[in-house]
Amino acid sequence: MLSKLQHFCLVGNPISTLPNCVKDLTGLQKLDLSWCPKLRQILWPSINIEELVVTECRKLEKISYETSGCIKSISHGACMSLDYVERGFKILPVAKVDVELLNNIGFFNLDLMANVEAFIVNGIVWSRKKCPIQILYEYIVFSTYYPGREVPHWFSNKNAGSTLTFTMTSSPRPCIQGVNLCLVYTVPEDIDWLPEPFHVKISNKSRDIEMVYTPRCYGIPEVGGDMVWLSHWLPETLFKQGDEVEILFGLNVDGQIKECGVHLLYIEEEEIFQYYKTIYCSWDSTMFEVVSVAGAHLFFPRI
Repeated sequence: MLSKLQHFCLVGNPISTLPNCVKDLTGLQKLDLSWCPKLRQILWPSINIEELVVTECRKLEKISYETSGCIKSISHGACMSLDYVERGFKILPVAKVDVELLNNIGFFNLDLMANVEAFIVNGIVWSRKKCPIQILYEYIVFSTYYPGREVPHWFSNKNAGSTLTFTMTSSPRPCIQGVNLCLVYTVPEDIDWLPEPFHVKISNKSRDIEMVYTPRCYGIPEVGGDMVWLSHWLPETLFKQGDEVEILFGLNVDGQIKECGVHLLYIEEEEIFQYYKTIYCSWDSTMFEVVSVAGAHLFFPRI
C-alpha cells in the first residue's frame, strides 16, 4: 500500500513539479528527487517527512509548503538556482529588496550599491559567481557582503582587532530593535573557493548564552582589496537591556581581520509593530519559524 511506502526515489525524473501522489504517501520518510533536470519548484503537501533530497536539481528555484507539512532535513547541494526555502533561507539581490526594510535593519544606503558586484561563494547550494550584492536571511540573521575597507561610519563601537565587548545600555527609545555587526576582512588573493572563511561567537555573559554562527554565503575580495560583511540580528532570543555581551570574530582560513564593529538599534515601543510588520510583509513571515536545513552552522541553547 502507498501509505506504507517509506523511501520514494525519483532520481533523474523529468518532472517540473512535485507529483500529486506524494500527498498520499503518509508513511514516507525520505523522498529523493536528485538530478531532476526540469524541476523548478516544490509545493510540499500536508505530510511530515524526515528527509528531502534535491541535490543537482539545477533549475529548482523555490521550496514552499502548502499548509502544515514538515520536512525535517533538506539536502540541496548544487541547486544553482535555489534562492528560497520556506522556513529556511531566502536570498535576493539588493535591488529587489524594499528600501524601507533595508533602513529598518540598519543597512543604510545599501540600495545605492545595487549595481556593485562582488564575488560570492554560496555554501548553501554550492555555487560561486560574481553577481550584484545579495541580501541573505537565515535563522535570525540578515546579512550581506560588499567590497570595502572600513566599518560604516555610523557604527557606534569599532575595533581594529577581532573582539568587541559592550553593554546593552538603556536608551531614550525603550525597545531593542536589533544588533548590527560588521567585519572587514581579507583572504589570500589566489583563493576563489574555500571553507567558510570566518565565524562569529556571541557570548551573553549576563544570561550565560553562547552562540556560534558561521555564514554559509560569503564574499571573496578582489586582488588587493577587502570585503565587508554587514549583518543584522533580530533581538528576541539573544539580547535584553543591561546584558553584558562579548563578540569574537575568528578566521577559519589564512587571512586577516582588518576591523570589526557593533551598533545597537533602538526603537519606540509604538514603532516595534511596524518594524516587524515591514520584515514580515517585505520579506517573508514564515522565515521566522524553525527548520533544520542540511549544513547549518548556527548553534544556540533554548532560552
